[in-house]
Amino acid sequence: MDPETSQETPQETPQETPQETPQETPQESKRCILTTCFELEERMDQLDEERRSQIFASALSKVPNMLRTSPPLSHERANLLHIQARLLFFAEDSGPQKSLEIMKEAVSCGIAAGGGEGKFKRVAQLKREEHLREIMLSLGLIDLEKERLEEEAKQKKRDDRAAHHKRSRERKRTRENASLRKLGSAINELHDNYFTPEICGAPGGPGRITWDDIPHVLQPSSTSEGGLTTNLEERVKRKQWQLESLAFALKRILLRVPPPPLPPPASSSRRIKVVDFGSGSGNSALVLAYLNPSIDFTLIDTKPECISIIKSRCESANITNVTAKLISCNDFKEEFDVGLGVHLCGEGTDEAVVKCFDKQASFLIVPCCLGKISKVVVKGLDNLDLSDQYSAVDYPRSQWLKGELELESYLRYTRLGDYSDGNGEGGSNVDAVLAKKLIDVDRGKVAEEKGYSLSIGKYHPLEASVKNDVICGISPNHNA
Repeated sequence: MDPETSQETPQETPQETPQETPQETPQESKRCILTTCFELEERMDQLDEERRSQIFASALSKVPNMLRTSPPLSHERANLLHIQARLLFFAEDSGPQKSLEIMKEAVSCGIAAGGGEGKFKRVAQLKREEHLREIMLSLGLIDLEKERLEEEAKQKKRDDRAAHHKRSRERKRTRENASLRKLGSAINELHDNYFTPEICGAPGGPGRITWDDIPHVLQPSSTSEGGLTTNLEERVKRKQWQLESLAFALKRILLRVPPPPLPPPASSSRRIKVVDFGSGSGNSALVLAYLNPSIDFTLIDTKPECISIIKSRCESANITNVTAKLISCNDFKEEFDVGLGVHLCGEGTDEAVVKCFDKQASFLIVPCCLGKISKVVVKGLDNLDLSDQYSAVDYPRSQWLKGELELESYLRYTRLGDYSDGNGEGGSNVDAVLAKKLIDVDRGKVAEEKGYSLSIGKYHPLEASVKNDVICGISPNHNA
């Protein structure tokens, strides 16, 4: 072998191709600028002059290109202008003057883009306005003393206006309370005529419930399914008192209700039907249903979880005379004989009574918060497209009170009535008790106008509930 040919041919070393520097994306550029502003705001004192110059040069070089591609009158453009103005403000001695016009443009752009819409956009716009003021202060364009005097003058106007409104409200309240007191004798007389203390029985008297005979799952103390969950001992005792009063009052009503006939051609009668409006998880109606097995009870509520609990409790207690339905009072169309409404808030009580009027059914109600009536009425007036939802209840309820009071005064009395502690002693509580009686009398008068006979009583004992008024209405069909 030729020694020359036996030598290895040296291989050529490949030359490295220079790598291209990746282009920075617009998002990365924006992030760089934002980081720059953060450093300027948070670390200005820690940066030396050379480092600051590098930061300014890097950030400012990116902003113009981004501004050229940003949509006009957009939040993106307003933010970029804001950043550019802040960078120029810190850049050099002449920075504030240069940044003033740019910051003004940023504020205007933010307004045009809808600077007050959305939480983050509002915050960004407030920051722009704050920084514009900072620049103007640094240039001496704001007279702080003049601004202070103008703000004091504005505050005085606001204070005077607030004091005027307060005096107007107090005068109006005084007139309304005087008007209420003028009705006082008529209200008290009507209320006394309706008042029937025996409708709820008496403590320890006939009709008291033997609680040991009631299945535990139906009792207020049943914490596993729908019962009370807090302050058990005291609340359970009060709830038992309430149920004993309701059971006694319901029995009085049921004695007046004849067996309702079936529709033709049937010749027999159906079972008496009681409907509990806004039943919740059945803490009131289930005990009453257990005590009256020959009566059918329908419990309605708009919360699916409540309906589920009712069905579970009925199954556990083996109750067969209860039906639970997920439906509102306004949408309930079935025939019934007695309506229950226990502690229904605001207009809920009146909606239940209106439904009883429609079906010529007797009713047993325990009103709750009166002040919520004003909220739903105002909501109905403000949302005219929802008028059908509120047309079932018209306030004041009776023709008698409509001739005595305007709606605005009536709604004020509903709010005032919530502040009654029930004893009518001292100060404004006298007016609160009278207002509460007014609402009850109004409900009584409208029932009379529909041919009903009405009785108002109290829970026994009174400590059973702060809201302890019990109102019974006997249908003209049950007055025989």
